[in-house]
Amino acid sequence: MMIPRHSGENGYKICGFPAYIEIKYMRETAMAEKRKWNDKFKLAMGELEYKIQRERRGRMQGGWPEPEKVEAWNEERQRQRGCGQYCGSVSAAERPQTKKEYKREQFLKNVAVQTAKSAAFLLASVALIQGIVRFLPDSITVSSSVGGRELPIYCVETDKKQVALSFDAAWGNEDTPRILETLKKHNVKVTFFMTGGWVESYPEDVRAILADGHDLGNHSENHKNMSQLSDEQCQEELMKVHTKVQELTGYEMFLFRPPYGDYDNHVITNAQKCGYYPIQWSIETLDIIVKKV
Repeated sequence: MMIPRHSGENGYKICGFPAYIEIKYMRETAMAEKRKWNDKFKLAMGELEYKIQRERRGRMQGGWPEPEKVEAWNEERQRQRGCGQYCGSVSAAERPQTKKEYKREQFLKNVAVQTAKSAAFLLASVALIQGIVRFLPDSITVSSSVGGRELPIYCVETDKKQVALSFDAAWGNEDTPRILETLKKHNVKVTFFMTGGWVESYPEDVRAILADGHDLGNHSENHKNMSQLSDEQCQEELMKVHTKVQELTGYEMFLFRPPYGDYDNHVITNAQKCGYYPIQWSIETLDIIVKKV
């Protein structure tokens, strides 16, 4: 049996058969050391990846890493992988955003949001204006109230020297052609308040009145004292003649004169619900005394 001899500070010099055992031991030791360093390398890489993922999650929650940290992570990753300057660098999709990139992204998002809000507000404003222009004439009501009593329109104040003439057409049409001829001669426009029966009996006169540029008004369907009717009956009296005139001429009437001048609060409010302005008179023809000069 051969005995190993000391060969200085660097270790032993092995000679003969026992060298096989020593070499095998050294190989196993080297492999174990290699596995240990491999485990350390994997652990270091895992910690590095964990740092990157943790910072990335922090960025998604509203924060961002410092630029120096990003560069340090890239350099550490390159060193661990043993690559050159460009090998192993994090791609734009994988690396965390810098503060400058984050601010730019937020600015573009804010611009997009503000643009969408402005466009929505503009569209809503246009739709609102169109709705007002379209439906406002149907929703306006003009009336006055004195002591809790609703009143129709008797007259309006104006600085001009003007009068508003009107005719109630409830029976007969013998004078209609002569009246229209006289009005045309003097270029005067008036309002004819018609009952449903008169419209049915003299449809050609209705068309002639409208053709000459006069207004058509509602005088109820049957010329009843409407203050004695229910709300439903009042509205029915108004809408029956309204439908007849609309089908006959296409004209939408909006002026209403109560038969006999008879009205109360519920007559006025029902007329307004049907889209009508209640119209009364301030001077009747019987009140006028004509003196010959």
